[in-house]
This record gives sequence, C-alpha cells and structure tokens, in this order.
Amino acid sequence: MQSEGRGWVIAKRVIGIISIALFVLIMFQSCAVEMANTLLGDENDLSGGAGVLLALAMLTCGAIGIAARKSKGAGITAGAIYIFAALVGFVNLGIYADLPIWSFVALVFGVVFILGSQNKGATVNTVPYNQRVIQQHPQQPYIPMLQNKETPEARLCQLKEMSEQGLISATEYEEKRKKVLEEL
Repeated sequence: MQSEGRGWVIAKRVIGIISIALFVLIMFQSCAVEMANTLLGDENDLSGGAGVLLALAMLTCGAIGIAARKSKGAGITAGAIYIFAALVGFVNLGIYADLPIWSFVALVFGVVFILGSQNKGATVNTVPYNQRVIQQHPQQPYIPMLQNKETPEARLCQLKEMSEQGLISATEYEEKRKKVLEEL
C-alpha cells in the first residue's frame, strides 16, 4: 500500500518535469501559429491562443507537480487545470495541427493527477513519530522523556503524569518534585 502511494508521487514528479519541458515546445509552436494567423489575416482561428493557454497550463501544473506532489488538494487543482486546458485545446482546433495531441496529453496528465490525489497513499502521514512507534510496538511501554522545559510548572505536571502512570515511584516523584521546587 505504501509503495503504491509512492508510485503516484513519483508519477506526479515525472509528469511535472515532462510538462515543463513540453511548455517550451508548445509555446514555440503556438507563437508560430499565431504569427501565421496574423500573416494570413485569419482572425477567426484561435488555435494559437489556445496553444499558448495550454502551454501556460503545462508550466503551472508542472511546477505544482514537482513542488506539491504529496498534497491532495494541489494534485486535484493541477488535474483540473490540465483538464480545463485540454478542453480549451479541443474546442479551438484550427490550423495548429499538434494542438489535439497536446490537448490529449494534458487530459491524460490531468486524469493521472486526480487519480493520484484520490489514492490514500498520497497523503502525508500526520501521526507524530512517537505515536507511530507506539502503534508499531504496542507491547513495549511508552516512557516519555523528562524534558527540561522552560517552566517549572510544566516539569511538575510531567512528573505527576509519570507518577500516575506508574513510571516512577512515589519516592522518586517526591525527590524530583522537591528538586524542581528548589529551582524556583
């Protein structure tokens, strides 16, 4: 299960890198198509502008894929942007012959991002480390370390908890409590 979630994270990273590389190619082609439309006087063909939008979506989603590959919300957002850009590309077909190809690629990337974000393994583990250790080794008792906190009140509370849990004896509790009170 853990390796399956890791696969989605790696897929998002790879797609992010590919998207940024494709941005350059798609942007170059889109600018060339827009220039051709201008020279031909074809003001009704929007395929060059749709290509520019698709290229910018590739750049944006590629950056999201690399930077926030473990975030569920970022993955869904990037997937939605990919799919929206793909739909814009499909709707505005014109003299830009590669636009359907790039639109299909964006659609596939969007689906991968959304599916990868739905996977439970793609979420970040928010359980603190010490609780994970307890969950993995329940037969071993958890003994919190007496940390030198800033306030004596906090140290006294921690001592009391340890005494109540039976981690230290009543005499040890009294000795340590007296030491903390002497520091006041």
